[in-house]
Amino acid sequence: MSGLVKTRKPKSKLDRYTLFDYINVVLMLLVIFITLYPVWYVLCISLSSSEAINQGVVNFLPMKFSETAGKIVPGFSFEAYGKILSTPKIPRAYWNTIRYTGVGVVCELLMTIMFAYPLSRKTFIFRKPLMVMVTITMFFSGGLIPTYLIVSSLGLLDSMWGLIIPNLIWTFDLIILKNFFEGIPHELYEAAIVDGASEFRIMTTIFVPLAKPSIAAIALFFIMGNWNSFLIPSIYLTSADKYPLQVVLRDMLMNDTTKVSDIMDDAKFTPEALKNATIFVSILPMLVVYPWLQKFFIKGLTVGAVKG
Repeated sequence: MSGLVKTRKPKSKLDRYTLFDYINVVLMLLVIFITLYPVWYVLCISLSSSEAINQGVVNFLPMKFSETAGKIVPGFSFEAYGKILSTPKIPRAYWNTIRYTGVGVVCELLMTIMFAYPLSRKTFIFRKPLMVMVTITMFFSGGLIPTYLIVSSLGLLDSMWGLIIPNLIWTFDLIILKNFFEGIPHELYEAAIVDGASEFRIMTTIFVPLAKPSIAAIALFFIMGNWNSFLIPSIYLTSADKYPLQVVLRDMLMNDTTKVSDIMDDAKFTPEALKNATIFVSILPMLVVYPWLQKFFIKGLTVGAVKG
């Protein structure tokens, strides 16, 4: 009888997946391809030689002209990157962008933290009036012309502070941090008060460390907003040597072929390669910052939970 008993074979890993799983994987791969291919294409154009770009043979791989083979073959050409880095205009604009973004993010974080903390305290007597004023700015603003007149009257035109001071408080991010502060257990605040800690000490030693995930999130918003800003600098800055990279890049993308060559002071390079090399150089820091801040978003799922 024992010989008639059939033993079941264990299911393989592939048998555990359903048709929905396979369709879901295919759709996700398609979305990933659609999202990443434009970035990859820009990189391929920037790494291709002028001959390959002019003949339109660059699709999925960088191409260059091989003198030994006498034809265009897959390969890398760093001519465009060498040109934009050797031209003073691009490195100077890159440094301006780093400077404006770094100083701007630090000042915006300090002001947001120092404003969000008192708004999160229910004992603060001006909490409601200030919150109403903050909320109103989300729906109404003075407009571009009054803001420009104020910046001009303060003598901030054509300076770094003209870009930073008018944007020290971002209302939406302020509300995010204020709500996060309110979610921190009140028992921690009461224990610190009993121990004789001041409000500033409570904010810096208890609330700010616990709010690191939220602060990292709004810091990413600040970095992206300052790094990609081109409208405000183009309005408030008048000196070309103070332009950030995004303003220079906008001029390159909006100008025609001959003007791009004039910007780079050399007509032998393909303008498309120069444009795409500048684009990739401008987005490279953001590609580095996003993965580094990812851990703070994951950690934020558990921070602030009351354990009993």
